[in-house]
Amino acid sequence: MPDNGYALRNLGLYYFKKNDLDKSLEYFDKALELAQPVELLHGYAGETYFKMGKNVKACEIWKTGIVLKDSLAESHYKAQCR
Repeated sequence: MPDNGYALRNLGLYYFKKNDLDKSLEYFDKALELAQPVELLHGYAGETYFKMGKNVKACEIWKTGIVLKDSLAESHYKAQCR
């Protein structure tokens, strides 16, 4: 598995678009573990958790993304979290 946050995010996004959410999360979570600045990573990861019905986890990830200036995370957080 690559140690490049962007590569992992892109793999996660590939599986997300194929609706393989478990595989998507595998890559998004690995990218999050690397703690590299990756554009929109928190937005996409949270979206996957949200689509799986794990709303609390999604909101946690989006909240972290807001701190990191992830615009996708911010918009999802505002729309879905209280």
